[in-house]
Amino acid sequence: MPDANTSARKSYSSDLTADQWAILEPMFPPNTGRGRRQTIPIKEIIDAVFYINASGCTWADLPHDFPPPSSVSYHYTKWVKNGTWRRINDALREAVRVQAGRDPHPSAGALDSQTIKAAPTGGHRGYDGGKGINGRKRHILVDTLGLVIAVTVTAASASDAAGAIGVLRQVSRFEQPRLRTIFVDQAYHRGEVYTFADQHLSCTVHVGNRPPGAQGFVPIRKRWVVERTFGWLIQSRRHAKDYERTFASSESQLYITHVRILLRRLTKSTKPTDSGPASIAANHSLAA
Repeated sequence: MPDANTSARKSYSSDLTADQWAILEPMFPPNTGRGRRQTIPIKEIIDAVFYINASGCTWADLPHDFPPPSSVSYHYTKWVKNGTWRRINDALREAVRVQAGRDPHPSAGALDSQTIKAAPTGGHRGYDGGKGINGRKRHILVDTLGLVIAVTVTAASASDAAGAIGVLRQVSRFEQPRLRTIFVDQAYHRGEVYTFADQHLSCTVHVGNRPPGAQGFVPIRKRWVVERTFGWLIQSRRHAKDYERTFASSESQLYITHVRILLRRLTKSTKPTDSGPASIAANHSLAA
């Protein structure tokens, strides 16, 4: 008979491996015993959320071998509201940096935006005249490894400068004590961006310039990593368009995709069907 954290169904490619669940499990608050008793294993809820994130299906079309969509949606919404996905993203990012031989807190980062069409599911949207797209704009701040530090989603009509300030507002000097330089492109060459970065984070904004006479896409040193990160994120079908009703849900879906990427980094020797013992070293560093 399967235990509380083991499913009898066949696994999907988006399912957590045993190693990945061993890392994530301590990050979700235990049941306090108050209220209705938790009858659905949390791992099954997370696997369902990861399936939606990876496949892009609607909540109603969640396969029947997962928990009921209403239960999955309830927990997902709760975790969106209390910031669970960003908190997990921060912990895993620091662990990946340590694994790579880096300080857990970066000294430099890169910031950029991506305009994406919005699906007709409601919610705020706007028109980006430069890209000719009616939808939303994703603003992300990454470290020099391309790992996501903060995300903000706005209507596509919002300026890059406003989005940059929105992203930086989510980051504090306490959270990122070593951050000193942020690399951006010409769209962020605005006085309000320089002023906010200096006053809020004591950071210098460095604008990367394209080489004279360059045509088409040209990778700019230090700043190209954020373009690569967008390439990682868009591989999840949930991000082909913005399907969310709220900006908060859009941001959480981006964090979820990045959490999946970070988990693969931390357990890169595992496969979706593996059920071997968890990585003790990674477990201890994250639970500490």
